[in-house]
Amino acid sequence: MKTSKYHYHGIFVLVVAMLVLLNASRVINYMVYADYYQNKASLFEIMLPALMFDLQTCGYLLTIPILLILFPTGNKFKLLKSVGLNLGFVVLLVAAIALFADTLYFGIVNRHAFRDALLLMTELDFVLPLLLSNYLLPFVAGLVALVAAIALWLRYLQCTSRWVIKPARWSHQLSVLLVSIFLLLICIRGFDIEGKPQSMIDAYIDHNEQQANLVLNGVYTSIKGLTASKKSRQYHFVDNLEQAQPRQFKAFSSTFSDNTPNDRNLFIILVEALSYEYIDALAGTSYGATPFLDQLAKKSEVYDNFYAVGQRSYYGMQGILFGIPPLDGIGYIGGGLELSRLSKIGDMAAKHGYYTQMLQSSNRDSIRLNSIANYAGFDTYLGRSDIPVTRTDYPNPEAAQFGWDYEMLMKTLSLVNQQSKPFLSFSFTGTMHMPYAEPPKQWQIYRHGEDRMNDFLNTVRYTDQSLREFFALAEQQPWFKQTTFMIMADHTLFNAGASLKKSFHIPLFIYRPGQGVAPTRHKMMASQLDILPTVIDLLGFDDSFSAMGQSLYRAKDDYSIIVKGNLFGAFTKNGNFLTAGEQIVHQEGSTEFVEQEIPTIEKQMKYKFQKAQRLILDNQWATVEQ
Repeated sequence: MKTSKYHYHGIFVLVVAMLVLLNASRVINYMVYADYYQNKASLFEIMLPALMFDLQTCGYLLTIPILLILFPTGNKFKLLKSVGLNLGFVVLLVAAIALFADTLYFGIVNRHAFRDALLLMTELDFVLPLLLSNYLLPFVAGLVALVAAIALWLRYLQCTSRWVIKPARWSHQLSVLLVSIFLLLICIRGFDIEGKPQSMIDAYIDHNEQQANLVLNGVYTSIKGLTASKKSRQYHFVDNLEQAQPRQFKAFSSTFSDNTPNDRNLFIILVEALSYEYIDALAGTSYGATPFLDQLAKKSEVYDNFYAVGQRSYYGMQGILFGIPPLDGIGYIGGGLELSRLSKIGDMAAKHGYYTQMLQSSNRDSIRLNSIANYAGFDTYLGRSDIPVTRTDYPNPEAAQFGWDYEMLMKTLSLVNQQSKPFLSFSFTGTMHMPYAEPPKQWQIYRHGEDRMNDFLNTVRYTDQSLREFFALAEQQPWFKQTTFMIMADHTLFNAGASLKKSFHIPLFIYRPGQGVAPTRHKMMASQLDILPTVIDLLGFDDSFSAMGQSLYRAKDDYSIIVKGNLFGAFTKNGNFLTAGEQIVHQEGSTEFVEQEIPTIEKQMKYKFQKAQRLILDNQWATVEQ
């Protein structure tokens, strides 16, 4: 008789069978949807990254069966190991069914299922008739394969029942279990031990949607979607989106057909946690932390009613780069939103001959910005590990956990100065992120270490000086007068006692030297959602794009959308409000605003949120050409 210690053979069969299933579905997907992948993705090129995601999927699905099989026992507990084996087989069957459904679903929306998996499971009365009417042959073939798999498994169990298990010492069994737990954890993290665990956005190699869909598998994306769905909801504010469309609705998809590409350069500088109120020239305060920005305000277009769309960096990044607010049921950029087709400013700029770059002072994978930059189509991406500290006056050069802004801004200039074509540069600062590092002594306006707010203001002063030195060098470059500079924040400084307005109110400077633009203090309502359309307008691009916001240089909505947790609302010139969807939970303003404006704006916003969510879930947010 054969010998198999601790059913190692069974674990091998489960893992290999799962990998075969995942890759078989990948090959079938590639063959069935050949037109989608044609000349844009290769099975051979994605083998390694696909294996990383497949092993991560194995970690998610097979951890419990493997641990049951390896649990330290003797012969009399052979039942526990059999339970592990059979549970593993059930997992395989469920994965096979999910992959089959995902392959069919892929043909509808050209992406793997995400939160849609839960939706499909609750609509079997719709799904099953669809399978029987439109996919009868694949459905029958799938059933045959399922029956064959069960028969093979029963035969396997019959064979293994004759094997003799020779238990090793208890200490050996425990050692094997601990090593296995460690290996499973590595698989679950996607083989990234020090950084962030592997995520879906890491599948977007070379900015390629087709490659990403080939790298990912439907089981992995469904697991992510089902996990995220526990905290989300599908909007159902109106019964018929087309009939309910408000007269004032501005379509998400746009084209500035009257534009002509102008080869102007653009710097976008996103400043960590820079609330509007800490800039004295804008808010009329006297913190004394922004002397350079106070001067810049006199030369720029300043938007006094500009707001962050959310209260986290990744929401700000999502709003600025892709024009989409936080929406339930779709994830966020880096957490599932990237599965849907979005407008990508990096790819768009590349079509017009631009060099594009993104830098952040924080670690490369902070808020997954390295993968987001790749997904959005930026040519170059640098993070903290790529940017050496050059100043010698930092009290502690290693103290800035989110990097030093001066070095990052200098590196930004260094890179564009090496280019001979127009450029689009995006830079994200980090020194103003808590815990607040001690900046050089000469830029400390308060004694460091005595008060957290004062420490924050010291970092504001340091970043303001870093911007001054950045612009001083930029002014000496030949491209300066052909360049537009946009400075804004990702979100406000968190302050539990702040009003709703102060919790979202951030600055926006647009400085266009040499372009004959008069300094202006704009009072229009605006937000991060308006940045993508504005960038496209400033650069004269006539490409089609999709965004919830509108260009600041064209007719636009007279309110700014915000999202706070599971609430959404708006700021207007006359007041603000938050709604839970079913009822208004916060409102500020006159009686006229509450009774007349809020109902109208709320109706428009509900339509927008439901329409946007539906388009993204159906992968119809942006056009195929984008």
